[in-house]
Amino acid sequence: MKRYAFFSVLLFLFLLLFSSIVYVFYVSRLEVPVFQSIFDENTDENTSQVVLRKLNTWQDKFLSIKPKDYSPAVETFSMLFDVDTSALQEKSKFYQLIIDKNDIYSLFCLKQTLNSFDIKYSIIRNLDGTDIFLDTDNKILLEQIQKALLVYDINTQLKEIWL
Repeated sequence: MKRYAFFSVLLFLFLLLFSSIVYVFYVSRLEVPVFQSIFDENTDENTSQVVLRKLNTWQDKFLSIKPKDYSPAVETFSMLFDVDTSALQEKSKFYQLIIDKNDIYSLFCLKQTLNSFDIKYSIIRNLDGTDIFLDTDNKILLEQIQKALLVYDINTQLKEIWL
């Protein structure tokens, strides 16, 4: 019983949908009945009105819109660039510490010594060796670092570098 009720409701909805589609496509398109336009005395006016009504679709309304002269909201445009002026700034003075030994123990002693002096440094490992750069311009401190490294039998030289 439930199955028959379900199919009858489904059939009713399908017929309702089909009838609305037929109404939209066929009945609403006929604006002037055919018999009325044949027996009217003013057939030229009626036919011209029918033609005008048919030409008055949304596409025709869209085509009849005149182009408007719009102006932009902003008439001037500006851009801001951050210029890299690092090449114009004064270069900083650093020292490169050149060591004669490049083994693990010597580098460990070097790091411990530089950490004890509380100095900023950077160690860069290359294929040729190790480059050590010290961020200071205190000559007395640099001489003390060289003397402290002589305790570990590490001979050093200092080279001034401008970066």
